[in-house]
Amino acid sequence: MAEEARTYRRGAALGPGPVSIAVGASALEGLGRVLHVWSGPRCRSTALMYAFHARGDCEALDEPLYAHYLVSHPHAKRQYRDELLATMDGDASRVVHNMTQRNLPQGATVRYCKHMAKQARRLPAEQRRAMLASGAHVLLVRTPIDLILSFAKVEAATFEETGYADLVQLYADLVDVTGTPPLVVDSDTLNAHPEGVLRAMCAHAGIKFTPNMLTWPAGPKPCDGMWAPYWYDRVWASTGLDPTDGAKKREVDDERDQPFPPELVPLLELCLPMYDTLRRLAISPADLPVAELEGGDEGVDGDGQQKGIVGQGTHRVVKDMRNERILVGIRDGVSGRFELRPRSLSHVSVLDAGFVLGDGVWEGIRVHQGVCLFLADHIERLFEGAKGIAMNLALTKEELARHIYRTLDANAMTDNVHIRLMATRGLKPTPYQNPQCIIGDPTIVVLAEHKKADPETKTRGISLGTCPILRGPANVQDPMWNSHSKLNCIAACIHANFMHVDEAIMLDPHGFVATCNSTNLFMVRRGEVWAPTTKYQLHGITRYNILVLCQQAGIPIRECDFSLTQLYSADEAFVTGTFAGQIPVTKVDGRVIGDGARGPITERLQTLYATMCDAHAALGRATWADPPRVP
Repeated sequence: MAEEARTYRRGAALGPGPVSIAVGASALEGLGRVLHVWSGPRCRSTALMYAFHARGDCEALDEPLYAHYLVSHPHAKRQYRDELLATMDGDASRVVHNMTQRNLPQGATVRYCKHMAKQARRLPAEQRRAMLASGAHVLLVRTPIDLILSFAKVEAATFEETGYADLVQLYADLVDVTGTPPLVVDSDTLNAHPEGVLRAMCAHAGIKFTPNMLTWPAGPKPCDGMWAPYWYDRVWASTGLDPTDGAKKREVDDERDQPFPPELVPLLELCLPMYDTLRRLAISPADLPVAELEGGDEGVDGDGQQKGIVGQGTHRVVKDMRNERILVGIRDGVSGRFELRPRSLSHVSVLDAGFVLGDGVWEGIRVHQGVCLFLADHIERLFEGAKGIAMNLALTKEELARHIYRTLDANAMTDNVHIRLMATRGLKPTPYQNPQCIIGDPTIVVLAEHKKADPETKTRGISLGTCPILRGPANVQDPMWNSHSKLNCIAACIHANFMHVDEAIMLDPHGFVATCNSTNLFMVRRGEVWAPTTKYQLHGITRYNILVLCQQAGIPIRECDFSLTQLYSADEAFVTGTFAGQIPVTKVDGRVIGDGARGPITERLQTLYATMCDAHAALGRATWADPPRVP
């Protein structure tokens, strides 16, 4: 490497401004002999060790502090504990001296030390400081939900075992001891950009990257610790750090598709804040070194119990305590990462356009037998609304469907589930209306909740009242937009509350019935179903399904303008919505509709719709890719 030092950004620092790391022989004098890599378990730390072992000039040490850790932590249970203590040196002084002072074997130019972060916890102060002062240091982190799921397959997952607190402490101690921050690497970045990460690590250690670090033969390695048969089966099957490795991707996806145990959510809540701190310090994919320049320089680049009914009208639900520990899917528009977070830690910025301005679109989706009902139609409407407001969602429909199902599977949700899918324009640098004033891509949230509709509502029905708030034409705000800016409907809902009815009827500018504040409205007159036109209401997907069912069942149906007087004298009335399904209306503006009970056509349509949902769910999840049906 050339003597001239180069720098690259490594993420936001704890204080103001970025931290830069000097890269070059003169800047890293004396750091080239030993590279310490600290991590929690299941972070691809063994694969990294294999990458350095594959260089041919590296002495790789697999957790040399393990025996000392077990001696100083008698409560740490391992099925191989006795065998390990019989074969490894547990004396901290000797172990640290051998790592930092012992001559390298003939032909080796670097010593690679793989450590679990927790193993540094009870090192005597003198040995801890000596080790931190020697060589270069890298912290490897992994998103807690993936780490915990993976570790729990082998041993009981605890806060101590995850190592997040130790990693944060190591970061602070390394800055205090050396005056230089360690390199922090997120395992997702390693998976996606292995060569760039390896180049960054080599540059940080003052050694040259070699391409043979990217591959190795399958099977055990001479550097493996004696515990390898208990932990390394998957890494033994690997042959490198190829980001296009389908087997590795399937391994990660298989882990992420597993339901997350509710009893581990408190542990996840403890780990996430520390992981977030470390992730902010991690090198960004955009700033990884990519290729060697001329002259050899590195380039810069639980089951819930019913506790009563909550909600009102069409949204009366059985309270479910499981919702307190759900995981929420969030695609951050700045980093592009999609993550699952406990409900208590699911936040977006106060400068998000959805919060600042209500700038965004959303969908409500019902889950039945593990399938998102009519998902193709919901995704199409979301994309159509986003295009209507000139918002590029920056992902494909297939990617969005995967995010939705990943969230469902992590929560082990199959039935009586309602999803609120939200997309806002994203993060703003300052509160300001212009949509061009934005940082990154839209924020996308998948909020899935256990929501069983109150079964009595489907038979008992609801009451409606007409409010003075009108639905405007498309040149005021297109009713096709299922927008976050819902004040028009909220104002109508406020009137419904004052009138002590369940929902408000909203009229169009000409005085005809348009819709309700959160559902679509139908009425039945002389055996014929009537629906307001779509000129002043959202093109509801459940509404469309009712039109289809009427045609299939031979029930006369018409879309037309009609007045309140005609509605008052209807034989039946009902409302529809993704969550509501079909709910009978028994009273409008104090007038009893029909005989004041659920009518026969309403009941028949409820049955037909339930059959339609069963049939759609039976087709499986691939239906998200079907052509959308709603005009």
